[in-house]
Amino acid sequence: GEYAAAGVFSLEGELPVNTNGGLKSFGHGGGSAGIHKTYEVYKQLQGKCDARQVKGATLGMTHDQGGYPGTYTVVLNVFGTRD
Repeated sequence: GEYAAAGVFSLEGELPVNTNGGLKSFGHGGGSAGIHKTYEVYKQLQGKCDARQVKGATLGMTHDQGGYPGTYTVVLNVFGTRD
């Protein structure tokens, strides 16, 4: 949509998304998807992502979901740096 076309979600944008390419570039590892996203946020907040580093990153969020009907789970994690 408009925001994507304007670059809002790009690495240099106002709200960077999938800074490591997301799960499609990872092969969508199923059960490891959550830790894969969490690790990317962890490295971003440490400032250790080299060319894909979000400048001045102080907050990160991951969202995961899965399961079968009747047992569906959603997990939302918000991470931040200490002052």
